[in-house]
Amino acid sequence: MRNLHPKSFGLLLLIAGAQFSYANRNFSDNLRTVLQRIESQSDRYDKDLAELVRFPSVSALHQHEGDVLAAARWLSERLQAAGLQNVEILSTDGPQPVVYGEWLGATNPHAPTVLVYGHYDVQPVDPLDAWESPPFEVSKRDGYYYGRGVDDDKGGLLQAVQAVEAWLQETGAVPINVKFLLEGQEEVMSPHLTAFLQRHAGRLVADLALSADGGQPAADRGGISLGLRGVVSLQLDVVTADTDMHSGMKGGSSANSNHVLAALLAGMRDPRTQAVTVEGFYDDVARITDLDRRDMEMYDFNPEKEAAELGLLGHVGEEGYSILEQRWLRPTLEVVGMAGGFTGEGIKTVIPRSAMAKISCRLAPRQTPQDILKKVCCTVHLPNE
Repeated sequence: MRNLHPKSFGLLLLIAGAQFSYANRNFSDNLRTVLQRIESQSDRYDKDLAELVRFPSVSALHQHEGDVLAAARWLSERLQAAGLQNVEILSTDGPQPVVYGEWLGATNPHAPTVLVYGHYDVQPVDPLDAWESPPFEVSKRDGYYYGRGVDDDKGGLLQAVQAVEAWLQETGAVPINVKFLLEGQEEVMSPHLTAFLQRHAGRLVADLALSADGGQPAADRGGISLGLRGVVSLQLDVVTADTDMHSGMKGGSSANSNHVLAALLAGMRDPRTQAVTVEGFYDDVARITDLDRRDMEMYDFNPEKEAAELGLLGHVGEEGYSILEQRWLRPTLEVVGMAGGFTGEGIKTVIPRSAMAKISCRLAPRQTPQDILKKVCCTVHLPNE
């Protein structure tokens, strides 16, 4: 992540607030001084980031439940220090709580209320030996910050908090009303967020919601994302025997779980067109419009530059669609994890009894997780639960 200060998110608040501040002749002066304060506090913001990244708040692993809660407590204190009011750690139906805070003191009675969303949980750090620096320590190299959560999403949510704080420090008020909803289960697909939103619907009422998660076109160019694809994931387990077998004694005549799994996964994608072959997978996908394509043409995207930066062998994807269309408006089926047999150093000549794959599908507009899960399960002859 590049060294980006909260100015980018602060400007979003400024733009929204400006619509309701036409009567405030001091607005431009306030804007200038707030931005100056933001620039002057970069060292303090770096410290904030380092402290929050230090918590290994991995929501997918039960052994880190205490770390998730510790990160929530730190955020609660940080929101209070920033000047937010009614700050609370609110329980969910799982072990990861929501941190809530608000500032509702906008002087203009017509000022909107913005609900800012972010998440403080992170992904596991495996493989650990691929890290050049400790994952839960912020490291600066070549103009970038490195550390688990620096970009997704501890850095992003802190920018939002710091932007509000700068307004309060400099002017004593924010042009709009602000509420924060910071969850700890986004990286496990927010299984309890819907129920939480329903329980606290009255408290969370807002005119619009802004996500402090996500990316931007370039380090020096901000952007506003209008939406993201949905997701549904599953684990596929293949079992072909009650026990592992000696490949010299049983090989050639016994079902190999790795072979079965590989054939099953390969059959889910057309090798020529790269289209997903699951029956009905594309049935409900919204058509890409000319307006969609015009919007994408305005996006500053250089595929060759991206491939060079990431070391990609090349871009592949569904035939007949551009890279941005594939990424933004078309569904996908990706194998995101595989395991089967002996994978340690050296060779163990056994036929594995079982193999496993993790599959994640990104969903396009009009698709539903329930429908796609059912169709994928029917393809692999699994129960639909």
